[in-house]
Amino acid sequence: MITYSRWEPSGGYYDYFEADQSPGINDDLPVPALPSATELGVPSTECGRPVPSGAEYIGAGYEAVGLMAVPAPVEQLGQSGEPLGGRNVLMMLGAGALGIGIGIVITRWK
Repeated sequence: MITYSRWEPSGGYYDYFEADQSPGINDDLPVPALPSATELGVPSTECGRPVPSGAEYIGAGYEAVGLMAVPAPVEQLGQSGEPLGGRNVLMMLGAGALGIGIGIVITRWK
């Protein structure tokens, strides 16, 4: 079994995956995917090995374990496949509605 750690930039933690593979000996590991380098090199948050298609999600944590995997893509407003960026917008709308509701209750309470 090989454990992969994939950086989750939106949450600031690593997702852990376990693949049903045997560890390679010497240089038998998959080649890391590297974006094109600049004069300073390649940012460590942008390189890693691909997580195998059959890998199983086993948890998350704040430290990398096993092999580094290619980071998860960063969700941007309107690009998550959910309207208006997904959960974050819904949470903000819910908090706003709750605030309005509390304001109405307080003004009528007096």
